[in-house]
Amino acid sequence: VECLGISGRSDMSIEVVAVDADDLYRITQAIMRCRGIRRTETGIVMRELIPRRMGQLCGDWRDARGPE
Repeated sequence: VECLGISGRSDMSIEVVAVDADDLYRITQAIMRCRGIRRTETGIVMRELIPRRMGQLCGDWRDARGPE
């Protein structure tokens, strides 16, 4: 779904969607077969606590800039 280059201990953060644990394992193994990948770390989102607000944030930024 999403792949981000990040700073810190890891080089990338990859968001995937899996139907169950077996599917997540299959996806993780496919990622591990990619050239340059040495290890993975998996976390599972249990629930969304704060929804993404990108549109709202961009709107606030446009409003702060004023008229063009």
